[in-house]
Amino acid sequence: MAKLDEFQIAEQQTALIEKGDSKSLTKAAALQRELDKRNKGSLDAEKATRKAMADQAISRIKELAKAGTADADDLLNQVVLLLG
Repeated sequence: MAKLDEFQIAEQQTALIEKGDSKSLTKAAALQRELDKRNKGSLDAEKATRKAMADQAISRIKELAKAGTADADDLLNQVVLLLG
């Protein structure tokens, strides 16, 4: 498996799933675990980036709420409308 790229692994996984027997499904699950292991670093980085952006947005919203100015209220209203 280590010599195969992600596309080849995905192709094998699809073929095994289409086969449908329990042995093939077990192998397909093992292939998925391999893909997850290979992608863990990038997934963790994306998760950390999302958390940092969310923390920054929350911090800015708290600042606007404390400001109590008309401009801050307008920005808060825009955020509420944007987020739905």
